[in-house]
Amino acid sequence: MKGIIVIDPQKGFENPGTLKTFYRIFDILRNDYSKFLKVYIFLFKNDENSPFRKNMDWWPGFRENEDCNLIDDYNLNNYKKYYHNKYSIINNDFLNEIDKYSIKEFLITGVETDASVLLSAMELFDLGIKVLICPDLVYSTYGDAGQNAGLFIIRKVLGDSGIISYKNVFKWLYEM
Repeated sequence: MKGIIVIDPQKGFENPGTLKTFYRIFDILRNDYSKFLKVYIFLFKNDENSPFRKNMDWWPGFRENEDCNLIDDYNLNNYKKYYHNKYSIINNDFLNEIDKYSIKEFLITGVETDASVLLSAMELFDLGIKVLICPDLVYSTYGDAGQNAGLFIIRKVLGDSGIISYKNVFKWLYEM
């Protein structure tokens, strides 16, 4: 089985570059390209246990405000959601899902290419799961500089076989 991970489709990460990325992701989900896959949504929350709150107390974002809300343009209620309060999205419940459905391959989408996307790709790789990143389905709130830095490192750790073109994503969605 394959899965799609969507990281942080939230208002607090909204900018023209990330919105363009999320619209592409939503199109894939909206058109039922993903009906034979498991889809997981990860949402960031800067709760009281977050290292961002503990170590960067000046950062008030993503606590109990509008930053945490989902981007309005697509209903994600049909998908399993997890909250994370650090760069890593990996938690025991998610690992149990991977085992339960024998997921061997993930397409990681969303933000931040140079943080959560990168770390998630590395952690899943270390678990023996094949990871794919499509540059058109990830982005950084730091713009092209963050995007390029993240993709550079992703190519280094996953190799060229870990990168998939937008055109080939649709082929991948239908491969069993």
